[in-house]
Order: sequence, then C-alpha cells, then structure tokens
Amino acid sequence: MNLTSRLKSRINAFLSNPQLSQGMSKWSSKVLIVSVGLTITISGVRQIGLLQSWELHAFDWLVSLRLPEKQDHRLLVVGFTDDDINNKIPYPLSDEKLAEVITILQDNNARVIGLDIFRDIKIGKGRPELNKAFENGNVIVGCGMSDAKKDQGIAPPSSIDPAQVGFLNVRPDHDDIIRRALLISSPPISYAQKHLCNDPQQKLQSVPFLVAQYYLPENINITVPTNNTPLKIGKTEFKRLKSNAGGYRNLDTNDYQILINYRSNPEPIEIVSFSQLLNHQVDAKIKDRAVFIGYTGTSFKDTFPTPYTKNAITPGVLIHAQVASQIISAVENGRSSQILYWDEWQDCLWILGWALVGGLLTWRRSPTWLVITSVVITMGGLFAVCWVGLNSFAYWLPMLPSFFVLVGTSVIVLWSERIRIAPEIDWDSVREEESKKKEQSERIARSEFLQQLQEKANQLQQQLIYEKHDLTQDSYYHKNYELSNELSTFDNWLEELAPKAKQMRQDWENMLTQSLAQKKESIRALAKRSQYLLNRYEDPNK
Repeated sequence: MNLTSRLKSRINAFLSNPQLSQGMSKWSSKVLIVSVGLTITISGVRQIGLLQSWELHAFDWLVSLRLPEKQDHRLLVVGFTDDDINNKIPYPLSDEKLAEVITILQDNNARVIGLDIFRDIKIGKGRPELNKAFENGNVIVGCGMSDAKKDQGIAPPSSIDPAQVGFLNVRPDHDDIIRRALLISSPPISYAQKHLCNDPQQKLQSVPFLVAQYYLPENINITVPTNNTPLKIGKTEFKRLKSNAGGYRNLDTNDYQILINYRSNPEPIEIVSFSQLLNHQVDAKIKDRAVFIGYTGTSFKDTFPTPYTKNAITPGVLIHAQVASQIISAVENGRSSQILYWDEWQDCLWILGWALVGGLLTWRRSPTWLVITSVVITMGGLFAVCWVGLNSFAYWLPMLPSFFVLVGTSVIVLWSERIRIAPEIDWDSVREEESKKKEQSERIARSEFLQQLQEKANQLQQQLIYEKHDLTQDSYYHKNYELSNELSTFDNWLEELAPKAKQMRQDWENMLTQSLAQKKESIRALAKRSQYLLNRYEDPNK
C-alpha cells in the first residue's frame, strides 16, 4: 500500500509540474490541430478522386496477399482451348458441336448450365438440335447488352425463353481491371433494331446471377431490390455498390453491382476442355454442378485482368463462374457476400484516428530515433490491420489515406517541435550552464564593487591630505563637516546595498525554478535593479 501511495504521489507531482502541464498543453494542441487539418486535406484530395488509382492498386495488392481458399467443387468450367482447335474441333463452334456439349452435360445431370458464347445467328448445322437442348430449361444463355454509345448489343437466340436469358457484360475500371460484377441492369437507350438486350424497358439479370439462383434450392426466398432495400437471397444481403465505395470516387452505379469477392486460389474452379468432355473423360465430375461453357484459350481474346492476374490472362467465363460461386457460397456457407466497406464518415473517423496516433508517437520527451522507429512499427501495424480486415472479414479499409496522415502528422509535429525550433533540450545541462554563469557574474560583480570602493577610499584620503595642508582653520572645519556628511551618506548607502545584494542573490536562485518566459522577465528586472544600484553608487544622493 505504501508503494502504491508513493507511486501515486510521484505521478501527481509529475503531472502537477507547471512546466510539464504547459508543455503538454501546447504539444497536445499542436497534435490535434495538425491531425484534424491533415485529415481534412487528405479527405478532400480523396474526394476529388486524386487517390483513386493508388487506392485501387493498394487494394489489389492486399487482395493478392489473401490466404488461399479451397477450390469450389460445386462449379465446373468447360473451356474451349487452343488445344481443342488443334484437336480438330472447328472454330467458330457450330450449333451442332455446341448442342452436343450441352447434351452431354444434361445427360450427366448438370444442375444448371451457363452459356458464355453468343448464339444470335446460326453457325453451321445443328440449330434444331441446339434449340432442343435449350428447351430443357436449365440452360442460361448469354446476350450482349447495348450501351449508350454505338453498341446495339447482341441478341439472344430467337427461340429461347426470355427467362433463360442473361447478359454477359462486364464493367472494367479505368485501368481495365475487373473488380465489380453487374447483377441487374437495363439497356440505357433504345435502337431501331430492338431486341431483348437493347430495350430500356427490360430489367435484365446477369448470367452468373441467374445460374446462382437456379443452382440454389427452390424454397429460398429472393427479395427483389428497390431504391430503399437491398437484394436479399435467403438471409444473405447483397448491398448495392455506392458511388464512393472504398477507394472509388464518383462511380457510375446506375446498375445494381457489387464488388467481386474473388476466391483466393490459382485454380478457384476446375476447368476442363471441350476435348475432354466430348471424349467422356469428365462425366463423373458433372453431376449436380453448375457448369459454365466459354472460351478459355488466349487466342480468342476473351480474357481480362483481375487483382490476381493483371496481365489479362483470366478468361471471362472464369470471372462469371467466380461471381456465381461468390453468390452460392454466401448463401450456403456464410462466406462474405461481397467486399464490404464503410460509409464516408466512418472512413474519415478512421483516418483521423490514425492521424492522432501519428501525432501521439511524437511525445516530446521521447528521443527522435525512438519516434521514427515507433512510426515505422505503427505503419506495419496499420498494414496488418488492413490485411486482416480484408482477409478475415472481407472489409476494404482505407489503408493508403491512413498511411499518409500517420506519416504526415508525425513528420509535421516532429519538425515543428524539434528540428525547426531546436534539437532535443538537455535541461540538466541548461541548469548547470546557468549556475556557472551566475557564479561567474557574482565574482565579477564583487571584484568590480571592491575595486570601486578602493578607488573611492583613495580619493577621500587624498582629499583629506590636501585639505589638511592647504586650507585655513575655518575652511578646514567647514570642509571637514562636508566630508563627514559625505562619509555618513556613503555609510548609509553601504548599509542599503547589503540587503539589496542579498535579495538579488535570492532572486537569482529563485529564477532557476522558473519557466523560460519567466526567466527572461526576471533577468530584465535584475538588470534594472543592478543598474539602479550602480547609479546610486556613482551618485549616492539619487
């Protein structure tokens, strides 16, 4: 208990130190002002989109560092490869060959088939066989939705049920990387040659979204999104992407889209070739699977860059399969339905928090090298937090702006506190130097004072001798009377000087415990008092 009391008293004495309180007040105010100012500046720069490219690249880097996940065995991709052409499967694929592929999948009880191959016109023979395969109802056929430019879109086969039609459009970012998935959209304008996929009155769904719905059990309730409610499949919500989501700024979000939560795996979904399927080498892998059919060869130019493959080697059909896997896994396994993010005000609070942390690391009594080391370690901690947030919780945290304010606040406060004003102050050395200067000043003052007294005494002695020999008796007594008065005045002055000199010494000692501003004021007062004593010495009658 005694130890606790002593520790508490020392802490109270430390905190009640007026110099410490004043210093902490100035330092904390500076940290707060710099943190808030830098947060507002970075948030403003972020708001106008100057950080978007950097934040997207930082996001891709974090995504690429996610821990590996298992392959999703509920899906399968049947890809038309460059080797298939060498195996004498003609390109472009004829209706007959495509109908044969779909029939094999249906015969082996594929639960649903998504077709990432346009079939708006007949190619070769076999259109009746292809239409018959479509009649099964478990085939989702892709079309190309028109845009607001000159693309009139690609129509679906005329014989297919519109309920089996979905669009295959992807929405790359400005750097051509696919990070978002369109789920629901409408063609922006109408064209003279109208069809299902260029009619603005149509509300179309994407092929992967339709495939996921068909794969899931029929008893799962699907809530259609409105302006106020999100898309909901069972208990899982798929929130609509906002225009300022994460690092994005002023994003076009007229369509219902989400951020793709890619499965972290070099082969997230198994891919087999047309040759393997036609030779019945993969029949055992088809049952109850959602199967996508599309081009996977590099020569078909149907590949896109993703956060994992920025050299554009990911086939479009695999991206669609990943989106379907994302929806199915969220509903059935509780995997995150999408990459999540905070609202803008939450981002601002997060950034401000890291700015304050950067300022707190510059505690004025810490050595500069320790401050720099702490900032570097904290930067590593910030990266770790953002990585864990994305890897474990699928949250996209504003890492890059936080880095900027953390380092910026640390540098500004450190520069203003130490580098610009002065290096780190050793207060013991300052006090020792002041004590030495004080003793030296006192020695000089005593020496000069004694010398002046000696000179005054000699002058008086010479004056007495001169008056003793050269003056008459009356004038001698008259001068002697004047001299006695002068000596009396001088004695009184000496008596006054002693306590004042003592008081000056006491003032010097008291000055050592004062703050720097108080020391300056005390030195001025002592200088005036010393000048006053010197004037009194030169003219005691003042």
